[in-house]
Amino acid sequence: MVHGLSFNIHDYILTAASLLAIAAYVIHQLMKTKKLNLPEIMMICLPLSLFMAILCFILITAPPSRDRIECPALAAIVQYFFLSSFMWSNAVAYDITKTLSAMSASSPSVSRLKFYVP
Repeated sequence: MVHGLSFNIHDYILTAASLLAIAAYVIHQLMKTKKLNLPEIMMICLPLSLFMAILCFILITAPPSRDRIECPALAAIVQYFFLSSFMWSNAVAYDITKTLSAMSASSPSVSRLKFYVP
């Protein structure tokens, strides 16, 4: 008998809390802005990718009634959403870096932030 991944009840509770927090953040972002600009879109796509990755990761622990096609397909979907969330986090980091490097160093607070820009 092959033992698969098994989660305890606290794993499901923490995952549900994470999913609810991500959903609340996305709903808050959508309600807050009338017109979505690029930074707002990026800050919505990142949590949505993470939401789907966590949701698919929980689906992996479902009862093992999978055939040979379903298991690799689910693994590919999980990998896609985790790579997607990494891509969006890199895009957000690049946008922050570009914004900081474009600032003028006239005020002391901005000049202090310049140390974090390569």
